[in-house]
Amino acid sequence: MHVDAVVRGLVVGGLAAVFGSLGYARFETGNITAAETRGSVLRVLAVGVGRYRDQKNLSYPVKDARAVASALQKHAAGLFERVEVRLLTNDEANRRAVLAALEALRTQARPGDVAVIYYSGHAANDPPVGFYLAPGRYNDKFWRDTMLAGADLHRAWAAIPGRVVVLLDTCFTGALWEPSETPTASRDELSRSFAVVSATRTSEETHGGNRFWHADFTQALLEALDGAADADHDGVITLGELESHLDLRVNAHRGSTQHVVSVVPSSLRSVVLGSF
Repeated sequence: MHVDAVVRGLVVGGLAAVFGSLGYARFETGNITAAETRGSVLRVLAVGVGRYRDQKNLSYPVKDARAVASALQKHAAGLFERVEVRLLTNDEANRRAVLAALEALRTQARPGDVAVIYYSGHAANDPPVGFYLAPGRYNDKFWRDTMLAGADLHRAWAAIPGRVVVLLDTCFTGALWEPSETPTASRDELSRSFAVVSATRTSEETHGGNRFWHADFTQALLEALDGAADADHDGVITLGELESHLDLRVNAHRGSTQHVVSVVPSSLRSVVLGSF
């Protein structure tokens, strides 16, 4: 962190404490609310599935999910009352377990909390069903019973109290917003209570570097949380800054083969996800 950012953080934090003791709930500075995360919880659900029974195994998802969970815990630790992380990988990240984890977020989260949901693994876009994730123990023969349909995910995300950020590093994620997936609601209406930043357009697949790196989207995400997304040099990373960094980095790296697709309501762009 730059020295001026440290000083600014100390001043803002001190003023927030003073104003809070006088009965003022919030102290604003730029697009950051100094007391925004005071007393709230960051709840992280990180899911990575790289081992499949009847699909090609993937090199990145498990280590990517672990890395994202660790980065969020590290960079958000000083901003929130506490950071709670749940990591699900491979077989333990099956349909039932993921839905149970989403239900736990619904019942445990409070209106002031922030929930971050990260998923890396196989996904598909089947016209009769639309977009779906292939979680742990996914089975081609019983795909309707083992998948996570996009419509079900929409409902689960929208039901979680507080501010919800969904990060998807999968193929075909643009299909989440296709008319066949959401026949009665616009994408803006669907996302009014949650934000989604995803790795690909409807017809695109994800890419990665080599076995020592992460998938491109997650690599850019980790860089962003480490400070690369801090466009205004204030020492914190907001969702809006994160979205912009991912869009620039992934699109620049992969040219015409992979593009970030995001739906971020203006009310969620200033949500703070980390400091450095």
